[in-house]
Amino acid sequence: MVRLRDGNRDGYADLYVVGHMGGNLRLLGSNAGITTAGITTVDWATIEGMGQ
Repeated sequence: MVRLRDGNRDGYADLYVVGHMGGNLRLLGSNAGITTAGITTVDWATIEGMGQ
């Protein structure tokens, strides 16, 4: 599952990716698009809460 959301409220959409074995990632958005710079892990509850 993937979700686009401005999680850090900087004006750019961040890409949240749910991994098969619980490896959930956030790829930060920027004026250059979504990049792997600053990639972080996030917990499932953060991503699940976006759907509500």
